[in-house]
Amino acid sequence: MFQKSPSPGIKEIHEGAVLKVESSLRNRFASSTSLYSDTVNTNSRSTPMDYRIENDIIIFTVHGNTPVSVIIATFEAALADPAAVLPALILVDGSRSTAIRTTHEVETFAAALSGWKDKIKKIAIYVTSELHYGTMRMGTAYSSLSSFDVMPFRSYEEAMDFLEKSRH
Repeated sequence: MFQKSPSPGIKEIHEGAVLKVESSLRNRFASSTSLYSDTVNTNSRSTPMDYRIENDIIIFTVHGNTPVSVIIATFEAALADPAAVLPALILVDGSRSTAIRTTHEVETFAAALSGWKDKIKKIAIYVTSELHYGTMRMGTAYSSLSSFDVMPFRSYEEAMDFLEKSRH
């Protein structure tokens, strides 16, 4: 799926995820080039989303207004990472996100999650705004068809506790 060096860093994996969706985004936003270049800019120093693996937990950090297609591609890259322990415990840090998600975007991501039900054990989503918290609560209703728990949290520590408890 992604061609990468034997021990890639986050940057290489992220760039692979961005490149995978780049043509899709270009087609989708062809009439809105500024939206495309603002949301996915492979020449930019800031990345819309990245991940790392700590203590067998995949931790995603979402920055700014990351398109759902980039989130999905980054999830795919992380779940294919040889260092990932599957089924995965996942923390999504949305505290840096500025995106306001539509119902369609939430449904799209929930549909992607259901396709990974054999690869994911639990997802904790850390958000700091009330709007994001409410949107993520809506997302948990859409993702209820998957066989794992998805839960939003207002505290990073509570999100990590939720994941740590499932180890036992």
